[in-house]
Amino acid sequence: MLIAFVRRWEETGWVDFQRVSASVGLFNAGRCNNYRQDADAYFHLSAQRAAPAPNWRVALSPSGWPVLFSGWIDNRESLATDFSAHQAPAGIADNAAFYGAALEAWGETTDSRIIGNYATVVALPDGRIRLSRSPWNGMPLFYAADSAGVAIASVPRPIFAAGWPERLREDAIARLLAFRTDHDQATPYEGVHQLPSGCVAHISRHEVKLERWYDPLALKPTTLDSDEAYVDRANALLREAVQSALKGTRKPGLQLSGGLDSGIVADEMLRALPEPARLRTYTFHPVDEADAVVPPTLYADERPYVAEFLATHPRIEPSFVDNREVAFDNRARALFLAGGNAFPGLVLASAHYGCFEAAAQDGCDWLFHAGMGNITISNDSPWAWPEFFARGQWRELWRLLRNRPGDKRSVLRRFIAHGLLPNLPAKLQETLRNAVHGKSVGNGFGNTLLQDGGPAAAQADHDPSEGIATAGEMVRTRAEWLEQTYRHCGTTGEMPLAYAQVFGIRLRDVTQYRPLIEFCITIPTTQFARDGQRRFLARRMARGRMPEAQRLNPRVGMHNADWHHKMAGDLDGLRRRVEAFADHPVIGPSINLEKARALIDSFPVQAPADPTAGAEWRFHLPAAMLIADYVDFVTGRNSR
Repeated sequence: MLIAFVRRWEETGWVDFQRVSASVGLFNAGRCNNYRQDADAYFHLSAQRAAPAPNWRVALSPSGWPVLFSGWIDNRESLATDFSAHQAPAGIADNAAFYGAALEAWGETTDSRIIGNYATVVALPDGRIRLSRSPWNGMPLFYAADSAGVAIASVPRPIFAAGWPERLREDAIARLLAFRTDHDQATPYEGVHQLPSGCVAHISRHEVKLERWYDPLALKPTTLDSDEAYVDRANALLREAVQSALKGTRKPGLQLSGGLDSGIVADEMLRALPEPARLRTYTFHPVDEADAVVPPTLYADERPYVAEFLATHPRIEPSFVDNREVAFDNRARALFLAGGNAFPGLVLASAHYGCFEAAAQDGCDWLFHAGMGNITISNDSPWAWPEFFARGQWRELWRLLRNRPGDKRSVLRRFIAHGLLPNLPAKLQETLRNAVHGKSVGNGFGNTLLQDGGPAAAQADHDPSEGIATAGEMVRTRAEWLEQTYRHCGTTGEMPLAYAQVFGIRLRDVTQYRPLIEFCITIPTTQFARDGQRRFLARRMARGRMPEAQRLNPRVGMHNADWHHKMAGDLDGLRRRVEAFADHPVIGPSINLEKARALIDSFPVQAPADPTAGAEWRFHLPAAMLIADYVDFVTGRNSR
């Protein structure tokens, strides 16, 4: 659901109400609910696949404060009992009106009480506009404001429709090319800001006041009496998450892989769905003719594991898709328009597009997934090695290091690399690693195509913790991991809304349930790593839910395993796109053209067995092409 609010403070300013409604409803056949509060303020709401409601009015709090709400509230029933009797919250069906009543009752403590994934806009009686966004990748909210007016929306597009100039920040494009996340209020556009997760902002004519009310680092550790108690609590919280997600669904679907997270969620969903209801699942697999080379730590095809899982879950109706026609930049321009951004990770996310399309065609009203399973129930605790070293837990560290499939180094060398080095100062770490390995990308997430001395290279020299991802051996402490993870979670909230607009399917991460997240990030490390086994919590939760071979499998799925097959069929097209870098005014100065050409000329006959060795072809080069297309899309430059 997209929301937008526009207010004009100066009649001769930039704010133009006329085009906002069509922009909000652009992917919904232009359909949008509109409400004019007064001569200078408009409210807009567009629900995917829904026609405007006749005589729609914006929701009001008990005192008449207008409220816009995008997302959902998970704990409405428990919250209702906390209200004063005269407010009658149990009878409020609309989340926006419910939020307004809560805000009147609890003031600025409201958001700390609400569990959900949401963003809100409230027009306060004193003329200020209050924005809020829930923690952990809450529904997105963007705004541009000056003394002439303000425009607020779920995605940037309506802000530009209102009249704010659509101009890219050059340093933002350089950061995208360098695979660096921006600060959490930034967007690629000049003057357009994002409300960070877990924040409230008050906008008045002459200032914006931001309050960060949520801090994951302030959460207290969770300690229970036994190992079994941790599993029981995790299962109970997952049950709550599933039950909340399924409320109001008519025909749910689930993205199902051969791993732990989605299988556990699928089993829990089937337990929650009444007999004989069935669950549709969607699994991506590489095209059959692709001959993926798979290292010992990964597997390329989900189907064998999913097939074994299906044998024990007969109420599942599976669908398998291979994305045969889906390239890394599939529907890129539609997604640029829908979400307003071009994260490098979009080239990897294309593996999900076939599942989105299939679920929409099957009439699913929601497609669920377990994307945050990797930071919750199946967290592989990348901080465990240095923590065990620092705390003198030598036995646990040694067991973990022995159980590393595909690592041909001696256990002693692993001990130094994963235990000792991360506990040294960052600069000394870098010096020692470069002395052994040479200056390299290490984890495959630093862009090797950057031109020395160029704008993007300057951004790449910033804090390496700002990278798009971090190798396990580079995380020194749990707090460092948590800080990075929370920041990254808050930067891509617009993409689920972009996918909903482009594919016509609403997405929801079942594992993005705040009580489950907070439980998992505060329990002892030994609940995730024990006796040489990682993802220890999920493996115990999975007992009885899936076949043992799947439950104990130390390997993980290989993302975009058929990348080599698909790129090999379009080398001429890729070469033309590389040549287009030469005269690109924004991308050209940042890209080493000779190295990009060499990548095409040296394209391997077979994909490298080491994913890191293939990262330049699989990720770096396509990401640069995607970002170039994004710049051309926004600026109107005709590149191809």
